Amino acid sequence: MMKEFKGTPGPWFTSNNCAYIEIRSEKYNSQIADTCSSGHYFDGGDCLNGKITVANSNLIAAAPELLEALQGILEGYENNSDEYKKAISAINKALGVE
Repeated sequence: MMKEFKGTPGPWFTSNNCAYIEIRSEKYNSQIADTCSSGHYFDGGDCLNGKITVANSNLIAAAPELLEALQGILEGYENNSDEYKKAISAINKALGVE
């Protein structure tokens, strides 16, 4: 049995607040994180529309659903492949398990 995620329940979504991109909880409609690339050379300092900032925000917002999907795929499945080990490692990282 997979361990339960103890963080803010998903789904999460992104919201442009005119200064940076927020990651918000749909359940609580509250901000749980934000992304901003201001001053960072890799996205031209664009906090709202930089391609990297937007992509990072979307990935973070998808995290609860990605975790749940990966856990569902692996439930009851045991394998010694590198892919399986990487998946278990990623799940453990998301859950804060060492």
